[in-house]
Parts: sequence; C-alpha cells; structure tokens
Amino acid sequence: MMVEVVVDPVLTGREARLDGQAAAKIPKWLTFAGRTAEIDCARAPAAPIAPRAAFPVSSGREMDAATPRLFISPAVGAALGVPARLRLRTRTDGTGWQLGPCFGIYACPSPSPGRLFGEQTRMFQDLAVLSAARGIDLVVVGPGFSQLRRGWRFDPEQGVWHESVVGLPDLVIRRAGVFPCHVRRLARKELSCLRRAGRLHTLPWRCSDKWYLQRWLRSLPDLAPYLLPATRTRDAEEVYRLVHVWRDVYVKPVHGSQGRSIVRLSVHRDGVLARWHGRCGRGARTVSLLPRAHLLRTRRDVRRFFRAMGLGTCLVQQTFLLPRTEDGRPFDFRWLVQQTGTRWVVAARVARVGLPGAVTTNIHTGAQAKDAEVLLQARWGHDASRLRTALDEVALTTAERLAVAFGPFAEVGIDLAVAPDGRIALFEVNPTPGRRMLRSLAGDVRTMSLAYLLEYVSRATGFIDP
Repeated sequence: MMVEVVVDPVLTGREARLDGQAAAKIPKWLTFAGRTAEIDCARAPAAPIAPRAAFPVSSGREMDAATPRLFISPAVGAALGVPARLRLRTRTDGTGWQLGPCFGIYACPSPSPGRLFGEQTRMFQDLAVLSAARGIDLVVVGPGFSQLRRGWRFDPEQGVWHESVVGLPDLVIRRAGVFPCHVRRLARKELSCLRRAGRLHTLPWRCSDKWYLQRWLRSLPDLAPYLLPATRTRDAEEVYRLVHVWRDVYVKPVHGSQGRSIVRLSVHRDGVLARWHGRCGRGARTVSLLPRAHLLRTRRDVRRFFRAMGLGTCLVQQTFLLPRTEDGRPFDFRWLVQQTGTRWVVAARVARVGLPGAVTTNIHTGAQAKDAEVLLQARWGHDASRLRTALDEVALTTAERLAVAFGPFAEVGIDLAVAPDGRIALFEVNPTPGRRMLRSLAGDVRTMSLAYLLEYVSRATGFIDP
C-alpha cells in the first residue's frame, strides 16, 4: 500500500492517525530506514489538518487525493528521520508497518559551484523526482555517512538539495568510480560495511581494476574468445617490447576512467609513435609538456615519456581495428545492461563516434553518442540485426556471469566493438555507468533506464510496485 506520511504538529507525544481509517488500523510501531518508533496511541487531530498544498511536497507534485495519509507527531517523525511530508510504501510485519524503500546513492559532493554532485547532479535530480512519484525516498550519502548519518534530499519545487539527518538506506548503489585521496579509505570502509550488510548493490571495487576484470573474464569459456590480448605492467621496457610484438597497442591505467591517461603506441619507421588526449598525468587534467602526438625514437625516449605522463601500473592491450563512418570517424559501442528484479535487460544501445583521428571514443574526449542500431544498419546492412543480437548475447552473458560471481547489482555498462569483418570484441566493464550519453538518443531511453533502476530497488527491497 502507498501512504503519504505527514508530520502533523497538532499531534503530540507518539501519537498517529491514519486518514479515513479506524484507530484500530493504526500499527503498533513503524520502521523506516533502520529506525523504529512505537505508536503510543491513535486519535484524530485536535484541530483541522492544513490542506495538502500547505505541506512541503517532496515529490514535486500534489499527492494523489486517493492516497491514504498517515499523520504522525513530530516526535515520531524525528525518531524515524522523515521529512515533513513523504510518499512511501508499506509492508506489514505482525503488528507494525515497515515504511520504505529508502534508496541511497553513495557519491562524493563536488566543489563545482551550482552542481553539488558534478556532472551527475542532473541524473540524481531526475531520479529523485521519479522516485518520489513511485513512493521511494531517494537520499544521496557520501564518505562520513556512517558517523554523521547525514545526507541530501532534492526539493523539486525549489530546485535545491537539502542536507539533513537520514537513516540507513534499504539499498545503496555506488555512483563514484574514484574518490578524493583524503576520503578514499573511509569510502572503501563504509562501502565494505554496506556490502557485508547486504545493502550495497554495485559491483565491488576490484571490478573497477581493468586487469583484474580481464583475468576474470578470460577464465570464462563463453566470454574469453571476445577478449583482446592484454597484460599488466609498470615497466616501460616491457611496453616497448609489446609494441614491437603487437605493432599497435593501447596503454591504460588499471583504475582509469573517462578516457583519461590512455595512450596509443604504434610502430613507426623511425621509432614508436605515441598519441593521446590532453587530460593525462597523475593528479592532473591536462598535459602541456608534450604534444598530443610524439615520436619516441629510442627505448630511453619511451622511459622518459612514461615518467612525463605520470603512468604507473597499466593495462597494455592490443589495438582492435574499429569500423569508421563514411566521414572517417571511428566508433564502438556501450550497452547499458540493467537488472529489473526479475531479469536482465539491455536498457540502451549506444554507438560512441569519435572525432577523426581520435585516440579514444569516450564521450569525455569529444565523441558523440548515436543510436547503435542506426550505425549497425549503415555499416553492415542486412547483417545488422544478427550483429545486434550477438552483441546483446555477449552483454547479457557478461552481466549474468558477474552476478553469479560477485552478488546482486543493479546495472553495468559493457563496452563492445565490431570489426569491419564482423568480429566482436569485449573491451571493458563499467560498474558505475553514466547517463550522459543517453541524452542524445531519441525517445525516452534515459528516463526508461532510470525507471528500470527504480523497479530494481522496489523488488530488491521487497516493496513491490503497487
């Protein structure tokens, strides 16, 4: 059942009232986000309740008049940690009610003015609005939450985030791949605690290590054939050797993201040609010491290049020949795979079209997001449907194998490619896939992907969609 929980200042002590129902219907206790409050007695309020519009509405719209209202005293509201007004779902447990679900996003606030959570702010806001309409309380928490028990809720009417005391979410997803150095240890500790409690539904940290994931995928007979030759090293001499063995390689930080610090090295008649995008280096976003293409003539040049770029432990991967558009732009694919609570689905199929001569096809390095089916059809014609089905199978199999090995999680991004001759390659797995590229797609793909996420939250927590 969906209820509208309203903190009513007329009620005192631990009183509560269920609108339109007999007092006997009131539960003996309420539980929300890990907190429990006993109900001492139930009665009608001594004074008329203010109209619904007079209360802050967390969903950004007036509550449905048919939704029962559960009025609770300020003391009960404080004990449960609920805001003035909140739409939630209920589960009966003996003589009490469990209210929820409380859906937590674990992220780190951003120093960017006007964007509390950086480029993810818009996604969090849209998710908060959809959550409230579905009777789901969305809170954003970050490093230090375990001690402070504070987080953020979004007010769609004012368009602002409010920081307040929050309880322990029923389910949490991690939405940050990397945390600042000063909170990284704390974040790992808190996320480990949430995982042990069965509340964290994101792939574990080790799945963000490209080399760990490569080795794990290579152990699976049904996925190993799609992987490229790769190894891990921090030795520039070893990289120099591999370039001459494989002729063309990509060097990637094992914990890198967003296309940062990726270097392409290829054999050149006068040495090794290095190409990279500007945002490179340890702790830096840009590199001005070297041009974006540099000829390394000797082993010593390679060693110097590695030091200048701040490259440490890296994944060295043989280059895969990408197909190109008619105007010569390389492209590969990102499949967004989500768990609805009953099955895995491919929620979005995106082609990432790089700039001419680009080193990567990452959106953060200038690539454009296009409908994957349009690119498949344009490049492979009558084989497009077969290739899409094959790509779906690889992506879904990857998600299923990950869930068996690492436990339940809500979603994953799978990076894939198709060679001009139709061979499929599995590049990487992204445990925290973003939504930025989905904005460019026609229709409501992005909104549907957020709805899938909320459906998973409902089912995984036992608060099934009404």
